[in-house]
Amino acid sequence: MQEVLKEYLRVGELAQQWRAVETAATREAMMAAAWVLARALALMLMSQVLETRAAEPVSWPNCKACGKRLRSKGWVARQWSGVVGVVKWRRRVGRCPSGCKIGQVAPLDQALGLEAYAHTSVAVQEMACLLAVLMPFDLASRVLARLAGVVVSASSVWQWVQAHGRAAMARLDEEIQRLAQGERPAPEALAAEIAALPVMVGVDGVKVPLRPDARGPTWSDRVARGQGRPHRPVLPSGAREWQARLRDQAPSAQEGPGSGRAR
Repeated sequence: MQEVLKEYLRVGELAQQWRAVETAATREAMMAAAWVLARALALMLMSQVLETRAAEPVSWPNCKACGKRLRSKGWVARQWSGVVGVVKWRRRVGRCPSGCKIGQVAPLDQALGLEAYAHTSVAVQEMACLLAVLMPFDLASRVLARLAGVVVSASSVWQWVQAHGRAAMARLDEEIQRLAQGERPAPEALAAEIAALPVMVGVDGVKVPLRPDARGPTWSDRVARGQGRPHRPVLPSGAREWQARLRDQAPSAQEGPGSGRAR
């Protein structure tokens, strides 16, 4: 199977991409060329599968407005952007013979779960929204093009963020409404090995050793045995001087609010 694939890559549609992998001088260049070849191969396979499905006989549904059976209006091109690039194919579309304003109907799109005007996958939109959390929309669109090879505008990223934000707020409002009606939220699913633990402790720290080593007990072990105390916090320069001044200016334990000490 591998020999057949290599032979096809040498003489087939992807011969140029395969030669780029074979002639790459460095490891980085080879990896970049292999990624381009892998994406091109994935797109070609998806296009062939879609063309095969589009060639199958179509059972046209009835018009939602008048009930008459739709008629084929020929082949129309369609493209869709995913995490591996842009897939292009052709499929049959139908219209109502009575001219009802229902638009074009593509049974293959409905079978694939594609909306009428959707041109970008949900995975690409989620990736763009995550990038937009960390950087401006224009930079997010550039990074997305670099990572996934999908070229979108900054305004498209902004629209996706707004749409997903509205959907998240709608889900939150629905959950709050169910909670107000007395319905308790469903707990998050845990892995079997975590659910079996009697106690799970999380530690947030960077200088707290928790694992024992050959040098002896760790700091957490000494603290648990009463043989140690927490480390003093590392304060910035000048902070201890300000602490001393605040202690000198603060009222003593025996001094009341009306003791008359000059301030």
